[in-house]
Amino acid sequence: MEIHESLGKAEKALKMSKRKDWYKILGISRTASISEIKKAYKKLALQWHPDKNVGNREEAENKFREIAAAYEVQQNSTSLFHIHTHGHGLSHSLDILTF
Repeated sequence: MEIHESLGKAEKALKMSKRKDWYKILGISRTASISEIKKAYKKLALQWHPDKNVGNREEAENKFREIAAAYEVQQNSTSLFHIHTHGHGLSHSLDILTF
C-alpha cells in the first residue's frame, strides 16, 4: 500500500475515532492487544451477521457495519502506533515527501 493511501486511511480513521467509542463497540479495553481486538471482532461479527439475524435484519446490518468500522479503526490505529514507535517505513515515507 502506498504511503499516500495509508495516510488517507489514517486520517479517515482519526476522524471516525473522534465520533464514537470504538473500544466500547468491540467490548475491549483501551489496552487490548491485536489478538484481543481480532477475537472480539470475530465474535461480534458472527453474532451480528445479517444472515444470522433474519428476523431483525436492519438492526443487524447497522450493528455489523458499526462493528466492522470499529475493527478498521482499531487496526489502523494499531498499525500507526507500530510505525511511530518502531519506525518501520518512516524513513521511506520521509524520502517520498521530500522535494
